Amino acid sequence: MKECAIVEDLLPLYNEDLVQEDTRKWIKEHVKTCENCAKLEEMSEEKLEVEEIDSPVNYEKMMRKNTFKISFYQLLFVGISFFLAIRSVILFDRFNFILYYTLLGFVTYLFYRRYAIVTLISFLPVFLWFSGMFFANWHEVSRTSFSSTGELIGEFLYGAFIGGALHLLFALIGATIGLFTLKLFESEDEK
Repeated sequence: MKECAIVEDLLPLYNEDLVQEDTRKWIKEHVKTCENCAKLEEMSEEKLEVEEIDSPVNYEKMMRKNTFKISFYQLLFVGISFFLAIRSVILFDRFNFILYYTLLGFVTYLFYRRYAIVTLISFLPVFLWFSGMFFANWHEVSRTSFSSTGELIGEFLYGAFIGGALHLLFALIGATIGLFTLKLFESEDEK
């Protein structure tokens, strides 16, 4: 009886050729002498009929709906983070932009997992904001001591770039925190 239980446990492996040669010989010898195990071996070799089951759920429609919901929430969270971040640009002498841009980078990286998107969302709007402020105040700015309009525009674009880069720096710090957070959760899932 003990041998029969062992054969019964090993039959699936035996049928898949996943047992060692000595084990294979032992199972063959046992099956020759045991009628119950011979029946089990015969039954385990029979192919089962696969019956296809139609699902009542439209998988593609369900995935489109879920993808839309996830994208909506992603845009909502990134939009809220972006709104908080853009309200605190350094131009207004508020240094809470450090927290908000770190949060913006963190949330954006968690959703999109790309530094390029973090860069686009954090740098470009600030650069455009500074540029817009420059052109909105052109008359006041043009009275300064620059020798030419080209020099004035070049100096301002340099300032807009530095302002955008400073905001980008904190967004990239947040994105890196997001990367480490994802790696931490991935390593916990592997355990």
